This record gives sequence, C-alpha cells and structure tokens, in this order.
Amino acid sequence: MKLSIIIPVYNTERYIEQCLHSCLEQDLSTDEYEIIVINDGTRDDSMSIVEKIANANTNIRIISQENRGLSAARNRGLSIAQGKYVWFVDSDDWIEKNCLRFLLEKMEQDKLEGLVHAGIRYAEGQTTVGAEVSYPNVVISGKILLSQHPINCGAVKTIFKKDFLDQHNLRFLEGIYHEDHEFTPRAYYFINRLEFTNNHVYYNRLTRGSITQKPDPKKAFDLIVVAQSLYDFKQTHDMRAVGKAFDSLIAAAINQSLSNNSYMSDDDRQQLNNQLGKNSRLLDSMIHSSRALYRVEGLIFKLLPKRIVKTYNLIKGL
Repeated sequence: MKLSIIIPVYNTERYIEQCLHSCLEQDLSTDEYEIIVINDGTRDDSMSIVEKIANANTNIRIISQENRGLSAARNRGLSIAQGKYVWFVDSDDWIEKNCLRFLLEKMEQDKLEGLVHAGIRYAEGQTTVGAEVSYPNVVISGKILLSQHPINCGAVKTIFKKDFLDQHNLRFLEGIYHEDHEFTPRAYYFINRLEFTNNHVYYNRLTRGSITQKPDPKKAFDLIVVAQSLYDFKQTHDMRAVGKAFDSLIAAAINQSLSNNSYMSDDDRQQLNNQLGKNSRLLDSMIHSSRALYRVEGLIFKLLPKRIVKTYNLIKGL
C-alpha cells in the first residue's frame, strides 16, 4: 500500500461526492492506495453518498465515530492507515485528476519525509492560485523552511511519510480549532528531507458555511492554546536554528486570537485579556519575534497587561 488518503467527513453532503471522485480518478491502481473516510458523527446525508460510492470502489474504507472534531478524525485515520505515505484531504475540497503517481514518485525518488504541493483557492466559481514558498528541485530541512519563512502551512498542503509521523509521535491536538497551526510547525521541526512542487494539485474550497469561516469566540481561546503548546514545545527542544521562528508563530497566533474579539461579548473579551495578561511568557515570545509589529505589540501588552484587548483594538483602529 503506497498511500492512505484520510478524509474526515462532517456535514459536507454538497461536496463529498466531488471530493471522493477526485481521489478515485487517479493514475494508481486501487490496490496501491486506500481512501479512509472518517464519519465524524455527521448529521446530514453525507454518509449515504459515501456508502454508495464505497460500494463500487474496494479501496474506500469507512470508519464511524461520535463527533469529536477534525483533529480526532484525522488521528483516527492515521492510527489505521496502511500506506507508506499519508495525505490529509478535507471533505469539501478536491484534488487534481491523475496527480498521485507523480507525487508518490517524487517522494520515492528523493527519499522525502514531506512533500509540499501548490494549491488553488476556490470561492464561488473563482479560483486563486495560492502564494507559495518554493525551493525548486531542492531538498531542504523543515528547520531551514521555518527559519527563513515562519509560516503556518495547512496540513493538507503536505504529503507525509507515515513512519516519520509515527517516529516522532506527531498527532493533532484534539478539541481545538486551528489544529494545523499547532501541528505543522512541530512536524516541520523534525523533517530532514522536505521538498516543494509547484504542481497545483489541491483545490481548497472557501465556503461561507464552513467551520473555518464561521465566527466563534472559541477560536480566539483555542489560538491561545496553540500559542501555549508551541511555547511548551519550544522549551523542550533545541531551538538554536528556529527559536525566532517559533516566537513569530506564537506571536501570530496571539495576534490572530485578538483579531477575533470584534464579535466577542464583553465577558469573553475580559477573559481573553486575563489569559494573556497572566501569561507573560507568551508576550515575551511576541517581543522576540522576527516581525516588528509583533515586537511592538508585545512590549505594549506587557506594559499594559490589563488593557491588552483595548490596546490591540486601538492599534488596529477597531
């Protein structure tokens, strides 16, 4: 088994058929790859569509669980994946036809632990080519990527070698939004052989009703969880090459958390302020980040720990 495609499904009946067909219209035989569909307690008609397609395709496996969120569904799929490589695909997205052989041959030939591919954003009939960080035909380490471009790349953008993920016990933090922000930097930290391809093989659908597009105060608090997790990781690993990159990622998570306060209640804003004001270590990471704006914000927030949210809104003109 060369590849396991892991697809969590939750209330995507409008899109799951396109997603699955795109994964089936490939240039590999069905015994070379598997499609693992995790029914994460979906409440719509998604699974009847999946079951109909699965009945006609022997390489589709269906696993059902109570709704536990995207991270738990991905972790479940990873725990049973039989492929040498794994690709996380979201059920409202789709992949390019006949792209798998090229991607897997690239992984094999260059002995990669991770392959980052180019993506296309799709919204209401319009496509936009995503901005890519590219090192053409060069194998680099994840530390080099993080040190030069401290970005939070979505997990769907990278095909991973499964043994690599298992070796470093890389799993998604469950129960939070923005799980990719927490997972991907840790994964890139460990990768020794990473490569980019400019082939546009992944279509990311931007839908107003999706989880990522809906306002939710929980997202702000979960980003603080992400920042804290990255900080804890930083404390327990050698950061000589990537310490500033992790500081920048922590600062970005805090900044994004604060950007969510516009649709929060006054009580939620106060709670968010209290969490940040009492955690000066995270503010220190802002001060040490590579971006000047985050450094300035961190200094001001440390001076005014009881007025962090109000100060942020003043800076942003909110």
